[in-house]
Amino acid sequence: MNRRDLVSSLAAIFAARAWPAAAKSAINPLTPVGAAFTPAAFKMAQQQGKRILIHIEASWCPTCKAQRPIIRKLAAEPQNHDVVIFSVDFDHQKGIVRAFHATMQSTLIAFLGHKETMRSVGDTDTDSIAMLMDSNLGSAGTKGS
Repeated sequence: MNRRDLVSSLAAIFAARAWPAAAKSAINPLTPVGAAFTPAAFKMAQQQGKRILIHIEASWCPTCKAQRPIIRKLAAEPQNHDVVIFSVDFDHQKGIVRAFHATMQSTLIAFLGHKETMRSVGDTDTDSIAMLMDSNLGSAGTKGS
């Protein structure tokens, strides 16, 4: 290893250690987009009438991997700042997957409070995922902030 390679390697190691964990996870395509799903958090968001997006995903799924940056991008848009995003692990949360009547990973389900507004499976088109996220605007879409 020459000196330039050594310096580059050390710089990469120090940069990785200096980055906050949130920044690391934001660029890692395997990191789920939303908070880990818990029935209590989901129930609370429903009771508060929140806009909710459920992403049923698996770490090994290439479609899920393609969906993550799209969801992140859409969630960062001003009209979606209030969307609560939950990640359901397809492999380890089988009971929750069944409760949502999902048969595959890469399932996206939009809710407005208790009402399911739309769902899709295997979708990686930005426009149609945006339409899914917009499906739960309901009365929340009239907010001025």
